[in-house]
Amino acid sequence: MASMAPGPPRSVTGATRDTKPLRIVIAEDEAIVAVLLGEMLEALGHTVCAIEATELGLVMAATRLRPDLLVVDVQLRGGSGLVAMEHVLEIGFVPHVLISGATVAMPSAGAVTLQKPFWESDIVDAIARALAAVPPADPVQLCARDAAGASSPA
Repeated sequence: MASMAPGPPRSVTGATRDTKPLRIVIAEDEAIVAVLLGEMLEALGHTVCAIEATELGLVMAATRLRPDLLVVDVQLRGGSGLVAMEHVLEIGFVPHVLISGATVAMPSAGAVTLQKPFWESDIVDAIARALAAVPPADPVQLCARDAAGASSPA
């Protein structure tokens, strides 16, 4: 499967060579889209460790499986992908790509958005951007680092 978007396929150059195989959780409430996306990601050399259709399912899968990446539809059955991501990010940062049929504003630090329909090369680029995203600074870690720096000799 070369694409989820109509039109001529575009070549993906070095997509899997530049990225190590990832363990990915997909959150998508449209079954056919979830299956096609999963097949696309597996063809790129990644492992899809879960496909969830609900907000609660995503939070539970992300907590239990600790994936390398989340690919999350903004609108999920029984809730919101954005709300689910807020809960996941409270536990710890996970690189993520938010997908939607509508234009989505950047909802959180480190979020990468992708509008449907998209090409295989688009998801490859989005994954690279998500993996390169710097997680937001943890205030507790910043305080600990500052306290350690203050106590060391100048």
